[in-house]
Amino acid sequence: MQKGDVATIVEYHPVSKGEDGYSLEVFNAPGDTIAVITVPVSAIEPLAENEIFSIRTLVVEGKD
Repeated sequence: MQKGDVATIVEYHPVSKGEDGYSLEVFNAPGDTIAVITVPVSAIEPLAENEIFSIRTLVVEGKD
């Protein structure tokens, strides 16, 4: 994942000490799941009304 990639929140993870987090599901352009990740709340930014989606090529390390 890169900053600016769009993901769907799957689950909220509250913690008693430290920063809460979320599990996110990341999709490719056709809608296939490419990753499920867990990130802290501070790593998530909501979409804004003045933003548009953009397409980038997914680079997978170790694959040509």
